[in-house]
Amino acid sequence: MGEYTIQVASRLSGVSIQTLRAWERRYGAVTPKRLPNGHRAYSDNDIEKLSLLSELTALGYSISNIAGMSKDDLNLMLDRVKAELGLKAAATRRKASSLINSKQIISHLIFALEGYKLEIISHELNKLKGMASVDELLFEIYLPLLKIVAQNVATQRLTIAHKQLLTGILSSQLSSYVYQIAEGDYKYTKAQKILVAGVEGVQQNFEILLAAVLARVQGFETIVLGSNLPVTSLVQAVNTINADIIILVAASSDLSLNRQHIEAYIENIMQLLTNQQQVWLEGKVQFNQATFSQFENFNFISNLVELRQKLYLL
Repeated sequence: MGEYTIQVASRLSGVSIQTLRAWERRYGAVTPKRLPNGHRAYSDNDIEKLSLLSELTALGYSISNIAGMSKDDLNLMLDRVKAELGLKAAATRRKASSLINSKQIISHLIFALEGYKLEIISHELNKLKGMASVDELLFEIYLPLLKIVAQNVATQRLTIAHKQLLTGILSSQLSSYVYQIAEGDYKYTKAQKILVAGVEGVQQNFEILLAAVLARVQGFETIVLGSNLPVTSLVQAVNTINADIIILVAASSDLSLNRQHIEAYIENIMQLLTNQQQVWLEGKVQFNQATFSQFENFNFISNLVELRQKLYLL
């Protein structure tokens, strides 16, 4: 169970600090733990309940009437309201996702992949799109599946051809998420514009797509420039697009990326951008992070889980 400060709880739940304190004091909506220093420590359950209360009050419910309800009851109420408002599909998708047996699905996909059954793989993945959120697909199906395939390639149960076939199919799926029309569940809800590209020398378009999807499903307008981008081309694109955040992907599988290359590449970019333009380097790469401590707009993110959390908190 996590323990979060009131500032973090506010950002995660979408409830302002002032409102959170009022709900807590007047209605007993949540009862956070008190630390020895007197500060509040909010749990994951507290944040989930606050998020539900925030959604329901936005739909017109009075906090005084729902603050004392359990998290399960609030979930049921929210599902009912969304169904009444014509959003039943979203609620159904969320419920169905909890029934997904990821191990069984991955086993079926591996079996189909062994026989190069393209139509079966595509059918199963398309079916999953209606049963789970994009976030769940990434972290419960796509990434574990790729990890198992890589292990099977290493043991020679599968070949590089199998891996390439799967990567191609998943890339097609990911691209459809990135380029969704900005409407319905895919509206732009965040103010920042994000550009995603690969460090010069990176040839892994798939990893770039993964980062882009995480940004897009969080509601950011996201532009993907692809791999192997020289500094001058990147900076020109950033300024033309007016991007607020640049996510640079440096996949650890690119053996050509040495420490000196990464450091020189990032330093050149930082010198050409303004302090208002954030640069996030994502990937398991080695470089001297202290070298870039002078740049307040530079962040290093070692994996996709960290990237998801940082995007969520914006």
